[in-house]
Amino acid sequence: MKQLEPSNFKYLVQVRIYVDISRLSYVDKDYLEIGNHDMRVFRKKNDQSVSYFYLSFSSYSDVVYAKSGCADKLGLSIRAYTYNAVVTLNPTDYEDPEGYYMIWDRCCRNKGITNITSSELANMLIQTELPRLAVNGQPVPFSLPEFPVFPGKIACVGKSFSFNFQATDPDGDQLSYRLVEPLRGLTTINNPIGFPQPGPFQTLAYAAGYSITNLIPGKDPLTINPNTGIISVTPDRIGSYAFTVICEKYRNGKKIGSVVHEFQIPVTECSYNTDSLPVIYHNGIPVQKLTLCPNDSIYLTTDLTKGWSLQWQHDQKSILNETKTGIWVSEAGSFTVKKESSSGCVNDTISMPVIVDVPVQTNSTKIIASSNSLCKGDSVVLTTTLSTSFTPVWYLDNKLMSNNSSLTATKPGTYHLYMIMTNSSCKFLGDSIYIKQRPSPELPLSAAYVICPDDSVKLYVQNQNGWTYQWSYNNLIVGSNSSITVRDSGNYFMKVINEFGCKAISLPYKISYRSDCLQNNLYIPSAFTPNGDGINDVWEIKSMTQYPQLVIRVFNRWGECIFLSSTSKPFWDGQYNGQPIESGTFVYQIQIAPGKTPLRGSVTLIR
Repeated sequence: MKQLEPSNFKYLVQVRIYVDISRLSYVDKDYLEIGNHDMRVFRKKNDQSVSYFYLSFSSYSDVVYAKSGCADKLGLSIRAYTYNAVVTLNPTDYEDPEGYYMIWDRCCRNKGITNITSSELANMLIQTELPRLAVNGQPVPFSLPEFPVFPGKIACVGKSFSFNFQATDPDGDQLSYRLVEPLRGLTTINNPIGFPQPGPFQTLAYAAGYSITNLIPGKDPLTINPNTGIISVTPDRIGSYAFTVICEKYRNGKKIGSVVHEFQIPVTECSYNTDSLPVIYHNGIPVQKLTLCPNDSIYLTTDLTKGWSLQWQHDQKSILNETKTGIWVSEAGSFTVKKESSSGCVNDTISMPVIVDVPVQTNSTKIIASSNSLCKGDSVVLTTTLSTSFTPVWYLDNKLMSNNSSLTATKPGTYHLYMIMTNSSCKFLGDSIYIKQRPSPELPLSAAYVICPDDSVKLYVQNQNGWTYQWSYNNLIVGSNSSITVRDSGNYFMKVINEFGCKAISLPYKISYRSDCLQNNLYIPSAFTPNGDGINDVWEIKSMTQYPQLVIRVFNRWGECIFLSSTSKPFWDGQYNGQPIESGTFVYQIQIAPGKTPLRGSVTLIR
């Protein structure tokens, strides 16, 4: 039973039966392909009927035996018939917390089953268990485990035999397997198609000498691994043996459903095999031991002789569907390949095992960092301690950086420390650390100032909380504030350290002297910066009070007078007609007194 559309409670209900068609008439075969199969669902707590389905024929496939010649010799001709129904359930019928069970009842079994008396007269009753499928009208995700159409298997007397009887679960729930006694229904050979009735049900009696603990007698009776579904037996007598496996489905540690699968294994005498043992190769070279690193895989191959088939095994258990000349291996263990003859009942031959070892990380390590962050231009030292059986390898993100025991990290990013085993070259991730970039302080571009020898200029950067400042001149520290007033010519440097501990050093602030500072005892500045910071905001001629008739004119590049001094405004503030003028160099003319030759020069306005 498989959930198709949870939103509207649509399910696929399926039954598969294995029939020995060599013992059927044409009428019986035709009926198997046209007849319906009835299934009925009952509520567990009171055995009341809930739903009733008709399953129609869908398809059939013939069971393929690896020992095809032996199967022909034993007259085995088994066909798997599949019947389906797509049903939509009423959610109000499936809200019982105690769950439900579904019944299929049919007669009769294949003839000649050794461990069931008169098997051709014994009916089959298959019961599956379902949980509550709806809660408050909403669907509960649920599908039953699914068994594939298993290949035909023939066991040999006195030889160890194993078979993977594992199911898959669409919901990813935990599955558990065990052998159970088959149930007996109400159908008979005279009434083979019955209307399924509610339980409880009796178990089918085994033939004398057989029981749930002795289904296939031998040195090692039939058992099934509850976790893997691997069936194992070493039979000691010829026969055709039926067994029943229940696969129980668990979710969060609680059983929520089950499905039953009955199967049949023939046991016969097998002659000795005279063919050579198969050899397992890796990269064309015979091998018996390999080392496989975790999360890697290797490809093993073998040769195939005509008339034989192959079955790969892991730890002496057959691997489902691995019957070709090559196999990808990604886990540790003992790998063998079994060669089975397709021409007759011949003993299998098994290769020497290839032991695949997957090293386990037994040594852990930690990255020791001098800091988890760095400033631009700085570095962080990463170290670790490893035993001599490992070699450290450092990566920055996905780029190989070093294979030394320590690494000097100069860039931000995620650093990974891998440990390489010296005896296998397998790589394990030991530890990772993220080194972040701390913000660096930003300083303005360099500036140049031209002053007169007796004048001064104020150098400054914006004051920031948590920053420290250091002005230097001729390699001497001359200030520790964000600004400094200087008179001497030369180069001044600012070094700052921000609140994150990152530093920056400015380009030089260049101070030089003018050669024409004094004209007629007038001090004429060569530049000013009318930016409203209170420093050099106006262009003013000092000592001009000595010349009461002095007139100043400033001209733009087109010869237009843009400033004319007056008693009320003896200085220029960088404006013309009340509007700020853009940065540039302007020509000035200073008339000290009528009849005197005017002084001419240029002044630079800097914004």
